[in-house]
Amino acid sequence: MHTIVDISKWQRQIDFDQLKSSVADSEILGVIVRAGYGGSGRTIDQFAHRNLTGAKRVGLPVGLYWYAPEPLASLKQVNNIVEKLEDFARLYKPEYPLFLDVEGEQNWQSLEKPLNYFITQMTNRGMYPGLYGSEQVLYKRVNMENIAPNLNWARWVAKYSDKEPACDWDIWQYTSKGKIPGISGNVDKNRCQKDYKKIIKERKLNFWTS
Repeated sequence: MHTIVDISKWQRQIDFDQLKSSVADSEILGVIVRAGYGGSGRTIDQFAHRNLTGAKRVGLPVGLYWYAPEPLASLKQVNNIVEKLEDFARLYKPEYPLFLDVEGEQNWQSLEKPLNYFITQMTNRGMYPGLYGSEQVLYKRVNMENIAPNLNWARWVAKYSDKEPACDWDIWQYTSKGKIPGISGNVDKNRCQKDYKKIIKERKLNFWTS
């Protein structure tokens, strides 16, 4: 079990040297960066490249997520998100999965098809995909057993509590009010059960070639 923080433009200017120096004390071993947001798959987070470059420079492994609060109404939308995440993955070779963050006013009853499409497309392109959502919404409104049952994908579950989620999870976002040296204000903190860095490198995913 180790700690991951997830960051976006809302954390503003992060001091990655200070963040790295805090690893021994707070066990931060990974950073998941918001690549962009929106159902169209077009809007890049204004701090995405800075955050990825900063984390990589100090030796912190990274993952990516795309925040999609608008309804995923077509596979073309999902494909746009896949392509943007692929562009980032080719540049930065993430050591953690690449997530679709499913929130907002979704048509939950019809989400199985776009979620399956996301996992399948990401897998076919050589990336390690995942889905993020809350235990109370995504993991109760969608039958997750029907999502790519024959493929490997990561389950990132939000539940702000001292008690872990009742559903299956690989990464658990347990608070949105974490405090970390190098980051001003609050930051999401997560517990991770898998050694994704080892898995992804061994399987040569996310454009790792050796």
